[in-house]
Amino acid sequence: MSLNLSVHELVCQVENESIKRQVFDQLVKDFARSGIQLTINDNSTTQQWIEELILVLNKLYHNNSTQLFQLLYLIDVPQEYYSNTQEIQKEDFGIFFAKLILMRTLKKIAYRNQYS
Repeated sequence: MSLNLSVHELVCQVENESIKRQVFDQLVKDFARSGIQLTINDNSTTQQWIEELILVLNKLYHNNSTQLFQLLYLIDVPQEYYSNTQEIQKEDFGIFFAKLILMRTLKKIAYRNQYS
């Protein structure tokens, strides 16, 4: 999956009900394992999820980057994707990290569905 996907393209990939449920469950599980509470629910739209992710990730980046990087490690986002964040505009941090997390989550689900 390319890092160049737009937020709209990610939303389209998650819109399938089966995939949407799996993404929701995985996000809640991964964030909870990191001690981070998401205020999304399974009735939220995919766009609402992404907006919530962006808010939470922006706060983490600016207030607790250690916890953010622990979350990315736990989710198994390869470090090469986020090791040089100095090049990212301040207002784009949340979007950048939300894309990384959603793409990795979609990959996990694709592998799980393919091999189970």
